[in-house]
Parts: sequence; structure tokens; C-alpha cells
Amino acid sequence: MLVIMLSLLNILLFADDFQKLCDLMEYKNYAPRKVFTMCQKSGIDCTYFKAKIFESEGNAGSAMDLYLRGGYYDDYTRLQTCSGSDIEPILKKYKIEDKKASFYRGLSAYTRGDWKGAVDIFSGKELSDYLPAKFYLAYAYLMLGENDKAKKITEGRPSKLNFYDQLEYKKLDAFILYAENKQFEAKKLFMEVLASQPGDFISLKYLAHIYYRTGWFDKAEKIYASLISKEWRDTELYYLLSERAEMRVRYFKFDLAVKDADRIIKEYPGRKDFIALLSSWFLEHDNLQLAEKYSEKLADAKTPYENGLYMMSKGLLEEFKLNDRVALEYFEKANQFFPAVEYSDRIKMAESDLSSMDESRAPKMDCDKYKVQKLSNSAWHVESNVFGNTWPVNYFVQQKTAISYVMLKLRFVYSKEINFEERSNLWIKQA
Repeated sequence: MLVIMLSLLNILLFADDFQKLCDLMEYKNYAPRKVFTMCQKSGIDCTYFKAKIFESEGNAGSAMDLYLRGGYYDDYTRLQTCSGSDIEPILKKYKIEDKKASFYRGLSAYTRGDWKGAVDIFSGKELSDYLPAKFYLAYAYLMLGENDKAKKITEGRPSKLNFYDQLEYKKLDAFILYAENKQFEAKKLFMEVLASQPGDFISLKYLAHIYYRTGWFDKAEKIYASLISKEWRDTELYYLLSERAEMRVRYFKFDLAVKDADRIIKEYPGRKDFIALLSSWFLEHDNLQLAEKYSEKLADAKTPYENGLYMMSKGLLEEFKLNDRVALEYFEKANQFFPAVEYSDRIKMAESDLSSMDESRAPKMDCDKYKVQKLSNSAWHVESNVFGNTWPVNYFVQQKTAISYVMLKLRFVYSKEINFEERSNLWIKQA
């Protein structure tokens, strides 16, 4: 009898210690190695916390193996879902309860970038009282540009929340601010989340975006490097590499951008859309040589979609060279191969430009929406409220003269000398 009572006491102590460690993992500073060390000292099975270390370091394979061996099927299923695996056999094999199974199906759609599919699942009645589903529903709305629907979710938050869920709502609030272009308000909240969860992926990712867009190249580069080194999810890795490549182009770090570009082309051969974007980014920054080089990587197009991308890319090259009539022909071919709103809009713009040339008059421009001050023979500061809030950046204007008109091309260039928080009051106000 005494032996049985001692055994029961040990089980209760084990459960209590394990729960305390889990609480520490979830609600305090997310430091898996420290928690693992504490676990070892407690004398209980530390498989779960060792798996957490592997997961935090991007070693998803080892983490999944340990979760599976330890019987932590929810965590195993979660990582399998994020890796893009077919989860239906997994849900059936490990008998995942209905509510969590629905959540994982929604997470699978979200991971694939199927925002609409994710919304359909996460907004279902079965998940109406499941907080993780609410968070991802809000994120999916934000990805679809439906900010008001995401805001309603934050406004309807429960009055009593544990520390971890409070952090999740704070992260969501920050994401909404980011989507509304309130960069520094968002940065403040993301930093607060990271103070408690230093490795939080979403907070780090969007903090890198904010640094990128506000002139802090080195800080953004450091975060991107850390995230990319640990990322094991194909979709997220692609987007991180693509975002960093774009940033590097816009900061004129062409050699670094090429490294990211070549890696993407090698590891994601099906992403022809990235090649088309890359070529256009190089054109925007006057690097015709690299724009032409990567545009030709689309020449082996096999589908109507890929042919449309190639023709569009060729059209942009000709437009850059001021061969506007040839450019229009390429835009029309692009739309014939793969009818798209972007292509038809480009055709209208090209036709308007040609009409303006023929009539020896420039297209109309609402000058009240822009403030300009000339700095030199070839550079101006330009401020615009067309897109809402503005950031302090330099715009350099390239002037190219054709027979009957002048083309002004604005180049988006960040200045290392500008710190928005300290120097926004110096932003040019007069025309």
C-alpha cells in the first residue's frame, strides 16, 4: 500500500514539474535550452523540451522524430502541417480530435498561401471558440487585405486571457498596424512581443520588413540572415529569400541580390513569377544588364502563364529603352497568352503614353498630390500623399528626352543618412 501511494505521489510530482516547465516555455522568455537544463535537474523525461530546442534551431526533422517517439502527436502534426505534408493520413493515424483536425486543415491552407481556403476553415462553427484559429483567421484576413475583419477579431477578445494569449493578441495588433502603414507603432508592439518571445517568427519577420522600409538596411539584413539560416518550411524560405533579394536591389546591393536570386532559381525552378519581378526591380534601379540577363531566363516558357510573364518582361525592357511601340506589342502578346488585369492595365498605360507623344503633350498629373524640391541638375526630393502616410526617402529623377516629349522616371532610393524617428521634422514641406 505504501509503495502504491509513493508511486502515485511521484506521478503527481512529475505532472506538476512538467506543467511548470511547460508554463515556463510558453509564458516566460522562450529559451528552450534553459528550460531543458532545468528539466534535466528535475529528473523527469526531457524528450519534449529537447524537441523544442531542435524546433527553435530549425532542425524540424529531429524535432518531429522526438515528438513522435515521445507521443506528442499534436506537436508532431503541427510541424508536419507547416512542412506542407499531406496531413489527412496523419490526422487519421494519430486520431487527432475533430476540433484540432479542423485547425490543422486550416493551417495547411494558410501555409500554402491559400488565404481564402484558410478563412473558410478558420471561420467555421467548429472553431468559433478556439483562440489559435481566431489568430490565424485574422492573419488570413490581413493577407487578403480585409483589415476591418481582422480588427473585429481583436476588438472581440476575451476579457480574461493568460499571458501567452495576451502576447498573441499584441502580435496581431502589431500586424494590423503594419498593414495600415503605421510602421513605428507596429515596431513598438513587435519589440514588446520579442522581449518575452525572442524567437517569435512573425514578429522578427515583420520587424525586418519595417527596418527595410525605413532605411535600416543593416538591421534588416541581420534579421533576414538569422531567419533564413533556421527556416525549414519551403514556402516561408522562398518568401524570406525573395523579400531579402528585393531589399538588396532597392539598396543597390546588386551582387548580394544576385546570390539570393540564383538560389531561388535553383531551389524553386517553378517560381517564374519571381524572375519576372526580379528583372523589373533591376530595371527600376537602372541596371539594364541584369534585367536583360534574368529576363532571358524566362525564354524557355512552356505554359501560357510563363509566356505571359516573358512577354511582359520583354515589354518592360523595351519601354525602358524608350521603344514604346515595340513595348506595346509585347504587352499585347502577354495579354493574349495569359489574359490578366495587370497586362490590360499596362496596355492602356502604353497606349496613353503613345497618344501623349503623338499629340506633343504630357499625360495629366495631379500636381497637388506631390511636393517637389530640386536638389541638383538630376535629383529631386519628392513627397506624395497618394498612398497615405509617407516615409522620408530620396527620389532621384532620371530625365530622358525623346523627339516630342520628356520622360521623368522616379527611382525609389533609401538614404543611409535618414532616420525617420529623429529627422521626420526635416522632411521637405514646400514645393
